[in-house]
Amino acid sequence: MSHRQPSRLLPSLSLVRQPLRHVALIAALAVTPLALAVTTAGAEFRVNVDTTGNQIPFGAVRLATGDRVIAWSSNSPTGVGLYAQRYANDASPRGEVFRLDTGESAAALNTNQASLVATPEGFAVAWNGQRAGFMSRQGGVWLRRFDASGTALEPAVAVNTAGGGNFGFANAQLSADTSGKLVVAYTANSATADSNLAPVVRAQRFAADGTREGSELTVSPTQHNLIGLSHRPDGGFGVLSMSSSSGEPALQNYAADGSVTADAAAMPGVSLYYGTAPLWLSNTEFLLPEYRGDPTGPNNSPVSHHTLGRFGINGALIGNRIEVSDCTPLYGDGAMQLARLADGRLLTAFHCPRDGGTSPGGSSFEQPPATEGVFVREFDANLVATGPEVLVNEYVDEVQDLPQLLLDADGNGLMAWRSAGQDGSDAGVFCLKAPGLL
Repeated sequence: MSHRQPSRLLPSLSLVRQPLRHVALIAALAVTPLALAVTTAGAEFRVNVDTTGNQIPFGAVRLATGDRVIAWSSNSPTGVGLYAQRYANDASPRGEVFRLDTGESAAALNTNQASLVATPEGFAVAWNGQRAGFMSRQGGVWLRRFDASGTALEPAVAVNTAGGGNFGFANAQLSADTSGKLVVAYTANSATADSNLAPVVRAQRFAADGTREGSELTVSPTQHNLIGLSHRPDGGFGVLSMSSSSGEPALQNYAADGSVTADAAAMPGVSLYYGTAPLWLSNTEFLLPEYRGDPTGPNNSPVSHHTLGRFGINGALIGNRIEVSDCTPLYGDGAMQLARLADGRLLTAFHCPRDGGTSPGGSSFEQPPATEGVFVREFDANLVATGPEVLVNEYVDEVQDLPQLLLDADGNGLMAWRSAGQDGSDAGVFCLKAPGLL
């Protein structure tokens, strides 16, 4: 199966319908008469203050204090950059919108170009943007840490120690262990003698106080792009990359000290989106959201189903895949994200353009006459679905996608997503309160 890079930014989301990217997790609005385990409270509300241009959520975290942080990128004429807003558990805002990136770096606008994680002190953000002293299209990879009040603990730190070649950097991703140690991974793009891209995946470890640990790790050989990374319970971490020639992913596992624990595990037949990270069930097993091609789409084009696979640390599939949604848009609609609650239940969420309309290419395709938006589905501790998928968003015009979850282990908190046209401009960030699960 080949890896898929979904479409990103559009000239005007209000003029063009197209499934975009990404997915995160849960909190559902009771929009069907079914008895649902997932509930929300109150009306959805806008997060971003600036309503010009595209506001694209790329992360949301729950802090150790119980507060939530929603982060997004903006291409607003009043200030291109990365921004965030803090919220209390009752959805009341904490302070005002604040900027995450710094003046010497122009933030990238794609949602797989920035990443947000919680730390014991607060939170941290990594992104690839423009770096002083480098060619503008080369840029750099940056890391910045904040305390729980949203105050920066230091200026942005340059992660990469060398340039990214003629084509710069991409896919910056960030992970933190329970002690606050960080790993930033990214794709460094260069060009071969015949001007073909030669991407390689690199990673850098940081101590909990932001101090660089060791030298940069070369995660993959050339012709590999970063997919995602996450920490195991033992403090080690796994990095997923994808071969740009075969389209197949591989998992490279590291110990906490950055030493390689085994050769990279090939994962043939696995299909992933950028930004997909393993959800570790133990130090040896993890869940992974996939898209599975179905060659029965319109005009014999493959369509995507959202599925879950359970894998061993050696990359081998354990048992059968679980179908989460039979949503079949003509184009891929992004990586489903996962969250596991304290009682073992699994929450999933995904974007699905169920509008029965016309594809971006102009050809008609059959869809149920439901609505465009973000859907959620719950599974019990044995990964058995507790009910059908449920629509979250109230506003169903244009495109609603890129959901972000801000729940605690009991299901309390907020959920945010991107909504096109709802704030009167291209796209804004909207949110609902989730009071818990039954």
